[in-house]
Amino acid sequence: MTRAAGIAGAFVVALALALTVSPVVADVPDNGVPDNGIPDSGFPDNGLPDNGLPDNGNSPTALINTPLFFNAATHALWVSNPFNAAALAPGTPLAAALTDPFTTLVMSYLWQLCHPQGDDATVQDAFGAPHTFHGRTGLCVLPGGHGWHNDQPLDSDTARWLSAATITQLNRFQVHNRFSLRGPTSDVGLPGARGNQLTAMTASLTSHIYRFGTDLPVAAFQACPAVPAPQTTGATGCGWKPHFVGTAPPFSIVSISADSHGVPMLLQVNLGVHGATQGDPAVLATSSSTIDPSVQFTVPAGGTFNVQWAADPRPAAGIVPPTLSATQVYGEGPLRFPADEVFVFPNREMYATAMIFNLSASDSNIAPIPGVLVTNPAQVVANCEPRTTSDGFVAFCDAASQNGCAQCTRIFPPEGFSRVVFPNAHMWLDSSWTNPQDYYSLRACTSGGFCVAKFEGLIETPYCGASDPHCLNAASKKVADRCEVQSLDTDTASPLPYAGNPQKLRDAAQCHIGSGPDTGFGVTTFFPNYGTQGACWAAGGTNNPVCQYITRD
Repeated sequence: MTRAAGIAGAFVVALALALTVSPVVADVPDNGVPDNGIPDSGFPDNGLPDNGLPDNGNSPTALINTPLFFNAATHALWVSNPFNAAALAPGTPLAAALTDPFTTLVMSYLWQLCHPQGDDATVQDAFGAPHTFHGRTGLCVLPGGHGWHNDQPLDSDTARWLSAATITQLNRFQVHNRFSLRGPTSDVGLPGARGNQLTAMTASLTSHIYRFGTDLPVAAFQACPAVPAPQTTGATGCGWKPHFVGTAPPFSIVSISADSHGVPMLLQVNLGVHGATQGDPAVLATSSSTIDPSVQFTVPAGGTFNVQWAADPRPAAGIVPPTLSATQVYGEGPLRFPADEVFVFPNREMYATAMIFNLSASDSNIAPIPGVLVTNPAQVVANCEPRTTSDGFVAFCDAASQNGCAQCTRIFPPEGFSRVVFPNAHMWLDSSWTNPQDYYSLRACTSGGFCVAKFEGLIETPYCGASDPHCLNAASKKVADRCEVQSLDTDTASPLPYAGNPQKLRDAAQCHIGSGPDTGFGVTTFFPNYGTQGACWAAGGTNNPVCQYITRD
C-alpha cells in the first residue's frame, strides 16, 4: 500500500503530496511535485510580465492510472460537464477523485492547458485538503469566453488540442521544464482564442523556478525569514526574483546593467532558462551589491541565458523590479534581451497528435487495462483503479466496489502485446535524436512498459544505418517520409518584438500514420539549447546517452 498525506510544501499556495512508494505503484507522484508544475503564485514576479508557456513534468503512470481516464463513470462525468471550480466543489465525485495523487497531478496539467493565464482555482478534496491549479495556455477558450474551462462540456476540437498538448507534457522522471508548444492552428479555422494561441510567440519570459532536469524548486527563489529575524544580505540563496531570459551568439561577452531605482541590488546570470542558487554550476556570473549594479559574462555554448535579482538586504517589501539593459561587449550577431520565445527555444523535439478522451460511450480512445482481485487472482475485474481509502491509504480497488475497497492488482500485458493505452495518440521525433526509440520511452512510457502514444517515426528524412528500426529500405539507408510539411506557420505576434519578417515556427504537419496522413490538430514542441548538456532536461539528469541531441541549423 501507499500512504498519502498532505503536507505544507515550499510553495505559498500549491500543496504537494507526500508519498511512500510501494512496488505496486511505480512512478507515482513523489515528494516535491506540486499540484501544478508551475505554481507561480508562490514566487511572485513583482509585476514582471510572465508568459503562457506550458510546463513539462506530468507522469505517464499518473495519466494511465488516474480514474479520470480509467474509470468510465468518472471520465464521463468529467468530460460532460464544465471543467471549473464548481465541478470540483466539496461533495462532488471529482472532489472525491482528487484524493488520488494520480488524479491531482493529471488534473493540474489539464487545468494548466485548458484554462488561460490567471484563471486559477483553489479547491478541496474529499478529505478537506486544498489543491491550487493555475491556468496557463487557454486551449479551452471559445468565443465569448465559453468553453470547457467555463460553462460547456468538452467538445471534440478542444479535446484533440488538449490531447496532443498533454502528450507533450509527459516524462517518466516528472522533471519540470519549460518548453515551447507551437501550431498549427491556422489551417483548420478554429474559432476564438485558439486561433493564434499556438502561433503567437511570447515576447518575453522569465527565469524558470525549477532546477534544471529536476522536480525541485530553485532554493534561491524561496522566501527569506521574515523580520524580526536578521535580514539576509549578499548572494545567500533566498529572496531572489526571476527576471528576463535572453539570447546572444555563443562565447560573446555581454554586460547586463540595472536601474535599481535607488535600492542596493544583486544581479545573477544563469545558463539556459532555469534560475539557480549560488554554488550551482549553471551560475555564470554574479554582480556586487550596489545601487545600479552591472554584471559581465561570457555567453554559454547554447546561446541562452537568464537573469535573476535580489534586493540587498532582504526581505524588503514594495521593491520595484530593476530595469535591465544588455550590451554586447564582444562578438558578432544579434543580442536579444528579453528574447522572443521563437529564439529561446530553437531545438525541435517532437510532433504529437492525439485523442485521449471518450466523449461518448461508443468511443474507443482509451484501451481498457483489466485487473485481478488480490483475494482471488483468477477473478478478472473490468477496472482496477487507484483509490484513497477512508483510512488515508492509497490502494488499487475494483471500480465496481461501491462499499469499501475490494483490492485488486493491474494486469501488465505480456511481452509483445501492444502497450499503448491511448491507441489514437501518436508522436514523431526530430531526427536530431541519436537514440529516438529510447528517448521516446523516457518521454512517453512508464517504467513498467505502458506507453501513452505510438512512436510513428521521425519528422525529417535523414539517412540512417541498416540496423535502425526507422529505415524504410536498408539498402538505401533512408527512413520513411513521415512529415510532408516541415514548417507550416510563422510567428503571428503583433507587433513583432524583433526586427524583420515574422520568424518561421518550424511546426510540422501532414505527418504519416502508417500509409495515411495524420488527422491534424497536432502540436510541435521545442526546447532550449543547453550546449553540451543537450536535451537531457526532458528526460532527467545530464550526460545521459539516451537523450543526446545533435543541434542542427
